[in-house]
Amino acid sequence: MIVTMSLMYVGKIGTRRKPLLSLGLAALVLVHFSNAARSQTSPPIPPEASTNIEKSFGVGKARIYTHSQLGYTLAILPGTDVFERQDDKTQITIRSRKGYKITVQAGKSHHHMPLKQLPKAIEHNYFGKGKPWHKRLQEQAIQVAGLSAYEINYEGENNRTQVVFVRGRKYDYVFIFFAGRREFPLYIHEFEWLLKNFSPAEDENIPKQEQFQARATKFSEPGYGYSMLFPSDWMRTGADNMTMMFSGRAGTPAYTSIISIQNVQPPGAKNSGDALKRAVADLKANLHRSVPGVEFPVDQPWVYQRGKVQLHGRELNAIYMHAGQRFRKIMFVIARPVQPIAHIWSYTAPDEDFQDFQPLAEQVLNSWTITDVGSQ
Repeated sequence: MIVTMSLMYVGKIGTRRKPLLSLGLAALVLVHFSNAARSQTSPPIPPEASTNIEKSFGVGKARIYTHSQLGYTLAILPGTDVFERQDDKTQITIRSRKGYKITVQAGKSHHHMPLKQLPKAIEHNYFGKGKPWHKRLQEQAIQVAGLSAYEINYEGENNRTQVVFVRGRKYDYVFIFFAGRREFPLYIHEFEWLLKNFSPAEDENIPKQEQFQARATKFSEPGYGYSMLFPSDWMRTGADNMTMMFSGRAGTPAYTSIISIQNVQPPGAKNSGDALKRAVADLKANLHRSVPGVEFPVDQPWVYQRGKVQLHGRELNAIYMHAGQRFRKIMFVIARPVQPIAHIWSYTAPDEDFQDFQPLAEQVLNSWTITDVGSQ
């Protein structure tokens, strides 16, 4: 279901311009610290997959561990043992005879939550007065196995911990490296090496933007104020310079997944900043009227970046029921420079289909380019 806007639409805006963008979207994984349960053995790592570990670490060759249910693989160094929890098959513990411990857990990915918000899922239990971690250290966005990831470090009375959240298509992975304060700098490189040799299951990898571009169709028509790529096997519908909608064709699994872009000029908006504020307020009010009980788990600032063009906007996620079915919706609202006009990009799908097509929606969003902003 697409909830249409009851706002004032605008006519022609500009002409096309060349595209660029990168994005990261979001999940909540609860992490439990526990003792190991069942030991696992793995075959030796093949010679071609080894990165000269003996030279790097002064030890023998590593071995490959493959998770029996989730299909991901890890290269395990000699002197470490892998255990699977009997009560939670999604979590493993790696214990080193050097004194450090690594846990790896996977949980269903909830893309509505940005990666940088995931630390809150573990800080509730482990960070603060009377808890293992007392101080939050450096944090940064990184990549692991070609997937978006977020790293954060903590310090306790006599310990250091590094936590890395990794976003896959189906799962969010949480890697945690525990060590004493003295051992941490000595062995953190072994944790980094483990991350470098992590391989998720094949269906976890999100297609690269270049691959999407090769099989997509470009929408770029004068008057809409933007250009965008969309899947070539999807259909498009729209009204004059107001709203464009893209969805899978009837009879395909993507039929109920809809991407839309709306151009609005909120009544009373005097400038760009005012247009953004009013468009967001009107969008939320319209959803509340259309689908009573709608929830907004995410409502936060969002920055649109294309080369030197930077526009400040808003990201909203909505969850609602319609005709007995649960829907999820992601929205990005940005205003054009100078003009009191806002663009609203959204992706909507039934809850059971949302994650299946979200990686594709992200590729479409990555290609979305606001045009003719340099001449305003």
